[in-house]
Amino acid sequence: MPTSGFIMPDDEDKFITDTYRLELGNHEYPLPPACAVAFDASSYAPSVFKRLGIGCPPEIQRAVMKRQAEYLAGRVAARQAMTHLGLSAAELGTGSLRQPLWPQGVSGSITHTNAIGAAVAVPSDMIRGIGIDIEQIIDAGSADAIRNVVLTNEELAIFATKDGGDPNTLLTIAFSAKESFFKATSSHVGRYFEFHALRLTSLDITGGRLTFMVVETLSPALRTGQTFNACFRIIDERTVLTSFVW
Repeated sequence: MPTSGFIMPDDEDKFITDTYRLELGNHEYPLPPACAVAFDASSYAPSVFKRLGIGCPPEIQRAVMKRQAEYLAGRVAARQAMTHLGLSAAELGTGSLRQPLWPQGVSGSITHTNAIGAAVAVPSDMIRGIGIDIEQIIDAGSADAIRNVVLTNEELAIFATKDGGDPNTLLTIAFSAKESFFKATSSHVGRYFEFHALRLTSLDITGGRLTFMVVETLSPALRTGQTFNACFRIIDERTVLTSFVW
């Protein structure tokens, strides 16, 4: 995986194996790259929180080790994202929708897989919200169940027009982009909503862009019929990154 040498890990810390930057795609807003942290979950121990100077909230202390490791990697990435903005590395709380609570004046998003944590932070006077999501390509055994929850037949028909596109990769991109939309808008909407509140209307594989239409009014600013763009990129043969900003 390509690296930029943004903040190299401590040689004595085997949990973090690398740090680097991830470009988010061609958005209408000028966005900084996401700060990413590669980590080795097998090297995780609860003491790593203290060593890295990050608090572990009670609900994470009660979670399985894998969840603790992923949470920690995401918070390390968030600290780097705030540092990149010139801000102090404040502790982030967690909201009622499990979203990170950023400092006043900051909009941001955190994501993770089982080996990567990433975060982006942007001054909130520039945007209403931002969401990023990293996903590993959905495997064939899980594809049918996820497809039925995430996409309608109309959306699946769009995939059928994409010659040469791997169906599971396209499914992962659509799923991830809807996750990014939720992350960017959840604090504004104030509740959970289903994947089908948002309908995929176009997918540009070459340009790395999707277009969605809101089909369920979520708020006065997110009404039925409005359209929005999201961006995606393939990080490697197993991983995709999506992002949405509004």
